[in-house]
Amino acid sequence: MDNDIKYMINRIYYEKDYEYFAVKSSKDLILPRAFYDILSKPGLTVNEWNSKVNPSRAWTIRYKAYQKGIFKVRYITTLLISKLVDCYYIQHEFGVENQDINQMTPVLDGFGCQAYTQDQEILRNDLSEILSEVGYRELSYAEVNEAILGLSYPEGVTIFGPQVIVERAIFYDFLGLSNSDKG
Repeated sequence: MDNDIKYMINRIYYEKDYEYFAVKSSKDLILPRAFYDILSKPGLTVNEWNSKVNPSRAWTIRYKAYQKGIFKVRYITTLLISKLVDCYYIQHEFGVENQDINQMTPVLDGFGCQAYTQDQEILRNDLSEILSEVGYRELSYAEVNEAILGLSYPEGVTIFGPQVIVERAIFYDFLGLSNSDKG
């Protein structure tokens, strides 16, 4: 884990500086025009999902589905940009319609940092170039999934497992700080 992430985790979650969290989460994320130009390329459907006060901004980018005969596959790229630390994470996904008559699920899917199509790789390269130019660092799959020792979810939250990982700490409001008066 890099020092900027360690500092932020310590300040917000161990020292309980929830005011710092609120200030950082409520700021606007200013990105260059070139960033939005990349997301407006033909063949992409882009959805941004955020609340007004959130520790990150997130985009889901859908590509035109590929179909040949009964084979049909859809591709998605998710981009998360943190407001707490100057970093981002790109995850690629695919979903194949399962044609097996003995199927247990209608879609076979997967995700990871590696692109599954050339279009996904081109998009990642273009986004990474722009974001690195403005001071953001790309996090790897291993980095976002690193467990944070001694940090746990609020009582009763079990869906993510017992340990908080870096992804939850820098991209999500897992403590519900935006919806409370904890600061």
